[in-house]
Amino acid sequence: MSSSAPGPPLLPISASWLALAFLLFMGWLIYLLAPILTPFTMAALLAYMGDPLADQLEARGFSRTVSVVMVFTAMILMIIFFILLVVPMLSEQVSRLIQRLPEYLHWAQERIHALAIRCLVRILGWWLCWTAAPGGLDGQQDHRGPSRTLAKGRGDGCPGTRVLGSHSRIGGG
Repeated sequence: MSSSAPGPPLLPISASWLALAFLLFMGWLIYLLAPILTPFTMAALLAYMGDPLADQLEARGFSRTVSVVMVFTAMILMIIFFILLVVPMLSEQVSRLIQRLPEYLHWAQERIHALAIRCLVRILGWWLCWTAAPGGLDGQQDHRGPSRTLAKGRGDGCPGTRVLGSHSRIGGG
């Protein structure tokens, strides 16, 4: 005989609230101590990344001190290389982006405007077709909806496409 009743919760409700309060307090404490903890966190990260390399150098016969000095020297050189090479390139690209931002925004505004006009013209044309000929263009009842009218294409005698058809390419689309 198996019971389908759910089991007891992992923690009583009061313990759940206590755990939530503890997590919130720890998050707040870490937030307050972030300026102090950041250097220690970075050092732990560097040590975690460098330890396997130091172990390999130590296995090749170097002392632990020499291995650690070599690994940290390589890491410092990579950081300096990153700062000297990537940061100026990134700075130049950001300044170029800031200079060209008005041009990019103008281009995007034109594209969005043209797209909005095309969509509105098509929707209005569809609506005019649908309201002018609810039984379909050939006079027969079509229960499949507006997709049937749209599938027949432009210039099919629908008053909406006759009136709006010439304006559907506004914006160079």
